[in-house]
Amino acid sequence: MSHKYRFIADFSTEQDEKNSWFIRSEELRHLKKVLRLKVGDAVEVFDGCGNFGDGVIVSIDEAVAQVLVKEPKFLDFPSSPLYVVMGALKSGGVDDLLPPLVELGADHIHVFLQKNNEKVRIHEKVQKRWERIICSSSKQSKRAWLPAVHAWHGLGHCLDFIDGCIFANANKFVFLPESSANVLQVTLQDGANVAVFGGEKGFDSDELSLLACRRFLDVSLGVNILRATTAVVVGSALLALRGNLRE
Repeated sequence: MSHKYRFIADFSTEQDEKNSWFIRSEELRHLKKVLRLKVGDAVEVFDGCGNFGDGVIVSIDEAVAQVLVKEPKFLDFPSSPLYVVMGALKSGGVDDLLPPLVELGADHIHVFLQKNNEKVRIHEKVQKRWERIICSSSKQSKRAWLPAVHAWHGLGHCLDFIDGCIFANANKFVFLPESSANVLQVTLQDGANVAVFGGEKGFDSDELSLLACRRFLDVSLGVNILRATTAVVVGSALLALRGNLRE
């Protein structure tokens, strides 16, 4: 088989079964019903927490498919993780952004409601759909770590959570078209990169005050005014590429 399909799987921690991985639930259904893979087929597996490897299906039953991986591998979590924080967009807007953000290396994706946003934009069903998109995109781009996605009813709650996850030396940026500082010209310190983007209407005064109090540096992406979706992809890409150069 020239192309190996990739699946999220659990691996055994038992010494005598340390190379055994187990594909379950929706991943198993996809393996059996959609791809129609059989015992002996080669696949790739990963657990979303840095562990991954190439293997061969050795058994399939109603509950699980077992994969034997000869040489399991592990990739450390990035030392400069990328947090992408964005205002909730209209229906389908976040869906379209998730694949490129996963491919670019976003490690944490946070979506927050802004003033007058409909709560349906971050409905539980919507969040479940985001998780499926992230899972599919991670397999496509061969990510070892599965990015996390969170939804918030306001920017303040989101920033409170992030402050509890990052160190004091994090690079914290809010992207504003009127800023005189281009993101390519600012110096990045070692540590996490946090990029905040507004929705279709940008930020209101309360949100800007909150970001200023949290010491976010306002930066721009040049002289042209970008749509919210374009700004998220371009800004995230620039920080991701610069962060990768420091790894």
